[in-house]
Amino acid sequence: MRLVEVAKKSGCSNAQLIHSQSEIPYDLIENSNTIGISSGASAPEILVKNFIEDLKNKFTVSIDEVEIIKEDVVFKVPKKLN
Repeated sequence: MRLVEVAKKSGCSNAQLIHSQSEIPYDLIENSNTIGISSGASAPEILVKNFIEDLKNKFTVSIDEVEIIKEDVVFKVPKKLN
């Protein structure tokens, strides 16, 4: 939710938090020239990649990846999962 707040304060009035694929606002995306995608640490990268692939399948897209801050935080996998 914090990413939505930051985006809205930065001028993006259509910023939205999407919890699942069923909530994707394709009508807003279809009528946009540019969209930004960001995710927090709790969103697995595969979900973001799947979302981008879904957009590629529905629309003609051009992707420009912008990295504002290089993150170097690494979370160790719990021993139970190794």
